[in-house]
Amino acid sequence: MKYIPLSTEDHRGFGYHSDKPYAFSQAIDFFPLTPQEIPRMLGSLPLVFRKTEKGYDFGLPAGILSRLNTLIHPENGKFMLNYVPAVLRRYPFNLTEISDSKVAMMVLDSEEGFAAGRGEALVGLDGVLTEKGQSVQKFLYGILHYLKMNIALSEQIADAGLLTPIEFTVKNPEEKPGAQHLRKDLYRIDEKKLAHLDAATLKMLTDSEAMVLVYANVLSMAHLPRLKEMVEVFAKLKANSKQAPQVDLEKMFGDEDSDVLKF
Repeated sequence: MKYIPLSTEDHRGFGYHSDKPYAFSQAIDFFPLTPQEIPRMLGSLPLVFRKTEKGYDFGLPAGILSRLNTLIHPENGKFMLNYVPAVLRRYPFNLTEISDSKVAMMVLDSEEGFAAGRGEALVGLDGVLTEKGQSVQKFLYGILHYLKMNIALSEQIADAGLLTPIEFTVKNPEEKPGAQHLRKDLYRIDEKKLAHLDAATLKMLTDSEAMVLVYANVLSMAHLPRLKEMVEVFAKLKANSKQAPQVDLEKMFGDEDSDVLKF
């Protein structure tokens, strides 16, 4: 599976539509959020920092188990919260930086749902981006810009020494009893260190707006137990798909609103 450039020649008349729209993300366990999305998610699940090989970012964990997305319905591939993160909605498209000042619009070559006659065309028969194609391009630019912003702010918070690992103790429903693959890449704000932060560092974090992420994490940590609930709900859906439609996570986690950044 690889990204290839969206071609105004090879992809004329191509659009995207999938019968199971988010099934591809079943092994994705974290969704970085843009600043605009943070208020939408505060009442749903904990918003946390994730440590990666390149540093830290900020967003929504899809569960407490590595490589398992417990927010995706195992039967119909739908996202089970009211709001679908922008990084998930951009699929199968992305932007790749090809130089310091240029980016290219890309699409996954393996996605069968991207084809001529499927969905609304991104490239017209004249080889020009349609209105839909332009809106997707604008959407991707917005995601790239704002995720970079949150990564930079997360790094400032980490450099200030405010992050501490989140520890989990739940069994993996996908494996034999006793087996655990609990993730160790999630971090939260150490509130004791925050309370004793020196004035200069506090001012720096406030001026850069990094404190928005700090407060978002602190406020949302009340929802940490819901990550365990999601594991339990997912296991029930997996075990008995006939009863799956009766599980209404929309009533459990927040209000309907999925228009951030458009698309």
